[in-house]
Amino acid sequence: MKHVCLVLTLMGYLTLLPATAWSQSAPSAPPSDPQPSTGTGLVVAGWIATGIGVLNLATLPICFADFYPEESEDLCVGASAVIGGVGLALGVPFLIVGYNNKADYREWQARNGIAYHLQNTHVTIANDGVGLSYRAAF
Repeated sequence: MKHVCLVLTLMGYLTLLPATAWSQSAPSAPPSDPQPSTGTGLVVAGWIATGIGVLNLATLPICFADFYPEESEDLCVGASAVIGGVGLALGVPFLIVGYNNKADYREWQARNGIAYHLQNTHVTIANDGVGLSYRAAF
């Protein structure tokens, strides 16, 4: 019975402590530096869209060739110009944003070398043991 009273007294004392006493005793965590996007997805999408746009604009003269039917020449020119323009209008901004993200990622990687290497290190579990793997890209 003594132990129960001691525990209840201790719990009552802890609940009466002000909340600021608890927050002052714990050190504040330093602000974290979150990992930015690598930008690879935007770069790939940008090159694909830009490639489609350039290819459509480069093949635009085929619409005026002798072997192409004259009744669908206007449709060919319009479709090639629209697809080429949309491809360039989407692709170039994707490339700009993607390469800016890639530069931000490389700056983060230089600032956080240990965190970068730790995120590429993985524990690999197999049927007969455990291994450590490191992922690298070039």
